[in-house]
Amino acid sequence: MELKIDNLLNRHSNIPCVIIGAGYTMMDFDYANFKGIKIATGSSIIRFPNEIDIDYLVSANNHFPVLEINEHIKYLNKKNVSWLMSDTACYNDIWDFNKKKFEKLKINYFCFDDRHFGHKRCKKVRNCCKFLEIYPKRKTFFEYLGQIKKLKYSVKKCGATVAEPALGFALLFGCNPIFIQGVDLPLKEYGFKRPGKKYIGYQNNNADIFLDRTAKLLKKKYFFYYLKNLDFMPYLNSFFLKVNHFFTKKSFFAPDIKESIQNFKWMGKIAEQNKIKIYNLSNKSLFKKKKIFAYINKKNFNKKFKKYF
Repeated sequence: MELKIDNLLNRHSNIPCVIIGAGYTMMDFDYANFKGIKIATGSSIIRFPNEIDIDYLVSANNHFPVLEINEHIKYLNKKNVSWLMSDTACYNDIWDFNKKKFEKLKINYFCFDDRHFGHKRCKKVRNCCKFLEIYPKRKTFFEYLGQIKKLKYSVKKCGATVAEPALGFALLFGCNPIFIQGVDLPLKEYGFKRPGKKYIGYQNNNADIFLDRTAKLLKKKYFFYYLKNLDFMPYLNSFFLKVNHFFTKKSFFAPDIKESIQNFKWMGKIAEQNKIKIYNLSNKSLFKKKKIFAYINKKNFNKKFKKYF
């Protein structure tokens, strides 16, 4: 069933929640006994033990999960999860949007716009801009959040991580307190020399195999997409990013970190106005260096929040 934003507003008022990223520190949390809402971001959900239930999955990409890949649909339908997905991120280039595809889902879902701020098209018009015609009155999720929480959104751009809308949803739900685990956001890829490991973050071989199958499909899809459009700049940009990463060890997402920090600061103000506490639980997170959210180590966390387990 498709959810509307009114279905989500204050849905979990004053209930604790944890936002889960797929960083190295992802599993430094007692999810199995947590008496709160669990919000997974991106591929973190497939890095979990199967016996741990997730309440929400937030995605803003075009590689996982997507309705055009049957394996992804089957995976979602086996989970008792509500899917909060950016349709503008999913259908920005290689996939063609068809509302009927959502009929294959047995779970609740909610679609949002994460890029057309002020109802403006992308600088380089893309397939996602078609949503401005499909939903002529729809605002971006952050503009909705700012309107509802009475704090105007002014950044005008999403940053490097899906944890941004995930935190936005936690605020929309009215969750309190909000814990953030595994959203490490490194400017440098710490641990990038791990032998035989492709994935930067929490390791799970089954998840890697799952995503490798998707990656192979996407490579073919993108090759023919760029060939058809005679556009090879994305391949060149990817090459230069890899070269820059090799010599500087900077994250591929480093250029977008600035926007991420501004978005998190803005949401921090919303939390402050609504007397909602946000805690970063990862000692490797950029949040700790920037002091955006209060950091609490595992020992003190277990003492202070024992009642939630």
